[in-house]
Amino acid sequence: MFGGARLGGLRRSVWHTEYPYARGPEENIRTWGQLGLTGEWADKPIHTGGQTLRGNQTSQFSDIGPPGSDIL
Repeated sequence: MFGGARLGGLRRSVWHTEYPYARGPEENIRTWGQLGLTGEWADKPIHTGGQTLRGNQTSQFSDIGPPGSDIL
């Protein structure tokens, strides 16, 4: 699972910080229940993890996902 705060987005070549391009922290997904899980998992927090930007799997994901997402 990948995610992060959405502070804005591009429309054509212009960066916008208003809705629907950005969202406030109250709309960030933080629990499994927000993704539809029920029962004991509903209120459990999602703990994220990851790799370095130059890790093999990260580079492979970048190749099939958002182009150039591993470039700093």
